[in-house]
Amino acid sequence: ATGPKRAIHGAVDHTTSEANCDTPLFPLRVRSAILVAASIAVVYLCWLMARPFLGVLTWAITLAILAHPINRYLARRLGPTIAALVSVLLVAIMIVAPAALIAQKLYMDAREALQTLGADADSYGLQRFPAFAKLVEWIQARLDLTAQIRASAGAVAKVLSDWVTGSAWILTQLVLTFLALFYFFRDGASFLNF
Repeated sequence: ATGPKRAIHGAVDHTTSEANCDTPLFPLRVRSAILVAASIAVVYLCWLMARPFLGVLTWAITLAILAHPINRYLARRLGPTIAALVSVLLVAIMIVAPAALIAQKLYMDAREALQTLGADADSYGLQRFPAFAKLVEWIQARLDLTAQIRASAGAVAKVLSDWVTGSAWILTQLVLTFLALFYFFRDGASFLNF
């Protein structure tokens, strides 16, 4: 009588064989702790991947909420895809055009200020103000004002250079925001029903 015991009507009794075959390699608490740690690690990695896009998605959602009436009006007349495209273009014109004009004005003013700072102290037009001219002469006699101004202009130029370098990242975020905005406009109803 080796093997499982037969009970009434041919059913197999597994009470003795289960105890020998199903002993886990790790106890239940260890497996649970490993699963919890792995889950936390996966959630953290997902957070690290999603973090650069949170600002993009936040702006896209905000713009979608603000421009929703325009998109709804256009969707009734043009269909969802064309309405989403036109809505994104309208939002881009309303946001990007003024921002580009402001950025251009800031750039021109900064460039003019740097050129002025890089010039000699005599070119400031201080001759028209004799009291200031005497003050500038007194300061120049004690320290090299032109070298200090040029050093300051160099520091400002570095900051502006870093700003221009960062503008590529800003442009990338802007494009991703408008891309997400397009899909929020086009598929907004299905997002809400999800």
